[in-house]
Amino acid sequence: MVIVPAVMAQDSWTGGSDTLGVNQASQVWYFAEGYTGPGFEEWLCIQNPHGDLVLGTVTYMLGDGSLREQALSLPANSRTTIMVNSFIGVDQNVSAKVEAEKPVIAERPMYFNYRGKWTGGHDVMGATAPSTDWYFAEGTTREGFEEWLCLMNPGASTAEVTVNYIFATGGSKTQNISVPAHTRQTIDVNGAVGAGQDVSIHLDAKQPIVAERPMYFDYHGWTGGSDTIGATKPDKTWYFAEGTTQPDFDQYVTVQNPGDSPANLIFHYMVEGQGEQGITGSVNAYSRATFNTRSQIGDNKNVSLMLESDQDVVVERPMYFNYHGVWTGGHDVMGANAPNTDWYFAEGTTRVSGNAFDEWLCIQNPGSSDITVNAIYMLGPGQGDPVTKSYTVPAQQRLTVGVNGEIGAEKDVSVHLSSTFTFVAERPMYFNYHPIGSGSIYWPGRDKTPPVTDEVLEPPVAGWTNQSVQVTLEPHDYESGVRRTYYSVDGGNTFNIYGGPFDRSVSGIYPLKYYSTDNVGNIESVKTGSVIRIDKIRPTVSNLTIDGITANTISLKWSGSDNNGGSGVQKYLVLVNGGLVGETTSPSYMVTGLVPHSYTLVVPPETNYYQLSIEILDNAGNTSQTTISTNTVDLPAPLNLMFPLVQPYSIQATWEKPSDEVAAYHIWLGSGGNWTDWGVTTLPATNITGLTPNTFYTIRVFSLDANGNESLVYTERSDWTPPDI
Repeated sequence: MVIVPAVMAQDSWTGGSDTLGVNQASQVWYFAEGYTGPGFEEWLCIQNPHGDLVLGTVTYMLGDGSLREQALSLPANSRTTIMVNSFIGVDQNVSAKVEAEKPVIAERPMYFNYRGKWTGGHDVMGATAPSTDWYFAEGTTREGFEEWLCLMNPGASTAEVTVNYIFATGGSKTQNISVPAHTRQTIDVNGAVGAGQDVSIHLDAKQPIVAERPMYFDYHGWTGGSDTIGATKPDKTWYFAEGTTQPDFDQYVTVQNPGDSPANLIFHYMVEGQGEQGITGSVNAYSRATFNTRSQIGDNKNVSLMLESDQDVVVERPMYFNYHGVWTGGHDVMGANAPNTDWYFAEGTTRVSGNAFDEWLCIQNPGSSDITVNAIYMLGPGQGDPVTKSYTVPAQQRLTVGVNGEIGAEKDVSVHLSSTFTFVAERPMYFNYHPIGSGSIYWPGRDKTPPVTDEVLEPPVAGWTNQSVQVTLEPHDYESGVRRTYYSVDGGNTFNIYGGPFDRSVSGIYPLKYYSTDNVGNIESVKTGSVIRIDKIRPTVSNLTIDGITANTISLKWSGSDNNGGSGVQKYLVLVNGGLVGETTSPSYMVTGLVPHSYTLVVPPETNYYQLSIEILDNAGNTSQTTISTNTVDLPAPLNLMFPLVQPYSIQATWEKPSDEVAAYHIWLGSGGNWTDWGVTTLPATNITGLTPNTFYTIRVFSLDANGNESLVYTERSDWTPPDI
């Protein structure tokens, strides 16, 4: 864009814009046009369709060859808006390259008061790669029209470009342009071809470049502007989802034929609520033709278009309007060469406070069956969760969706449309835009609001945890944009540059602090965030002992430690034979309600006891367990077990009473790993008969009290029975 004299802005800039969606996200986007001079406000809208934060960079290439870089921080499933004027400053011709660590979608809306006389706006979806060929079907230097070419050279050496102008009259003209490395050049098409020409363009570059064609106009009193990125090749099929012949709308179709044979055309107009209407036409070789849609199909029709040609051509659809009789302007799109199952739009807004925007979606179904199209509306940071909708589009028709009614007012929105069947989608917008700047000039000091940074912890934690925690910071700035975010995990002693989500996985205490800066120098006050407390060290129970036993109770005591994990011991769980019987915060507990263990209950006798466990739990959820076994009465074992007489078929055994509380003895006989309950005796002796000669036997004796409680310990002795000789 050429620099024009500064003038004071009007109170509002009315107009409209339209763009064809893109089929997939990309890690790189290029924009050749851009201007921050008087009467122009430039923005970048970037859609992040991913479920996590995406980082990126905008590289601005200025007219003098210098470069400026702006860091990006794009929140998950949302759209981010950048005010280019704020970062670059005034009076700059600028191209832009957007790069991201994951694929995103990028658009560049602009609003203007062109030369202080024509207000409006235009918008383009970026190019995903430079090319050596660019085509533009539309273009005119008639009275009331000013046409420009913006050429971006992202390469490291000068690009030599031949501009081929193709006129509707069949004539042509060439112009040679040099575009230095990492810069952009602006061509005044009116000055290059003269007044009164309807003109198409083919750019032939020696190395890849990016090209756009902005136009500004006073069309029968309707003032505005339009812009489009060129097509990289001609094609035989072109689709357009938007279109209307309603009152106060004038629609045209411009067709460039760069070949040396005439092109025969079929216009398949798909009328909303009616179906298809076919019209024929033609374009001479190496020429350009303009078709008036109202003249082709009549008034009061909302239409989509599929244009077929027997030669490779390039097709655009310019429209001029007086929207609702109050907002004048125009927009233009390059058609799609094929329908697709996915369409993305980064830009979009339903704001009404200060500005007024009407946003629409036009969905074309060129197929022979009705289809369902699903929409995901991704809102600006802090404006809510994504909104999902579904629409039915009849066969060979077009559907119009009012976005304002779908998501409500005051939303900045990106859109992803998808279906199992292919379709085409455009997004026209109409507006009454109030410029941000003083007069028509935006100055960096206008943005006096610092960014706002939020945190997301995964998993969410409020106290101690034994899991690793991922920290995501989400900075927002709705004016000049976020430049950089800083964070601290030591309470503010040391700050680091935020480069994306980070983990805390080692046991410790991490008090979060963070802040962000914007692109004009505003600094957010340091925000005190969550305190992350991680303890992954298991606590332990030690020195578990029995502190007392009765017939119905067992008292326990122990020592507990969180082993310097930091979270501290929360409580102890007491389990008997694997079942929870109580909990305590003290390192002692009396288990009650037990029953005396009878010697007849369990075989073998070693298991005839209570399993008592203490499980320690710290405040982070770590646990460990220690177990001890005992009976309900702590009786001593019989003493001095002897075999006075061992015969082939019997063993005589004697022992001594260990204490006065022992009232009887429980005898077990073992051989070959098998145990037999030999019964109870009140005497300190027994004679075991019915044995087998020449066999190894073990006799085990337990003590019993008067209630039948059995001792935990025992005494035993083993011997062979002699052979029977």
